[in-house]
Amino acid sequence: MMISKTCLYALKSVTYIARNEAAGYVTIQQISDRLGISFTFLTKILQQLSSAGILESRKGPGGGVKLAKNQVNISFLDIIRAVDERCIQALETHHSAATTCCGNCALKKQLDIIQTNVAAMMDNVTIADITSGGRKSVSTL
Repeated sequence: MMISKTCLYALKSVTYIARNEAAGYVTIQQISDRLGISFTFLTKILQQLSSAGILESRKGPGGGVKLAKNQVNISFLDIIRAVDERCIQALETHHSAATTCCGNCALKKQLDIIQTNVAAMMDNVTIADITSGGRKSVSTL
């Protein structure tokens, strides 16, 4: 499964914010500078994450963004759904195409398993897993 730049930047940004949680609100400029993401593009991504309830934002002096909920309650799938539903839809489209083309063949069965496992793995990995050193193995599903 290919992941869009939007999804990758969202995952990186939320991870960065989580790692700097003790500092309170993190400015968008700081995230942009540190991660090398265009300020304008990053602002759009962070607005989507805020709308989805993943981030909380505050304007003005001392403002910025911070996590709206605990790291253990934010999965990769939550972030991807918030910023680029097309990633999930692409997986479903490939699955639908296989269903149409293959009927009940072995390829379709394997694609069904892959689709189920990818979504489950993305839902199983949280930001806390990443900030704690990435100790969780998604291959255990």
